[in-house]
Amino acid sequence: PDYGRIVLFLSNLGLVEVVNDFDPLNNYSNPELAIKSKVKDFRFEIIDANLLVTAKKNKQGALFFINGNYAITGNLSLNEAIEKESTNNNPYVNILVVKKADKDLPKIKALLEVLQSAEIKKFINDKYDGSVIPA
Repeated sequence: PDYGRIVLFLSNLGLVEVVNDFDPLNNYSNPELAIKSKVKDFRFEIIDANLLVTAKKNKQGALFFINGNYAITGNLSLNEAIEKESTNNNPYVNILVVKKADKDLPKIKALLEVLQSAEIKKFINDKYDGSVIPA
């Protein structure tokens, strides 16, 4: 679960104060464990990520944190978001990782070149309209 990520998001909005040793990359078992205080009184209801879009559509809560992949497959538009996560210094990115011994293979270099190409960036921007940010 991305509880540290959710708490960081709320903290950046000024809605919560985090505990002194807060690390958004920690694997918190509950977001409450990372929060020292809240600006407003609210509680978290933990919902399986696969069900978040349905829960939002059924108005089962006031605020939902839905990862982009679930929002996209659930046909949610970024325009429906009241706030979105900043991409500046964001530790939550997808990374191409290969074994050190394979890093110079022609197929790996070709894949990296394609992923960083102007055509792929244009495709991502056109297809996902800001919901996915190209490298």
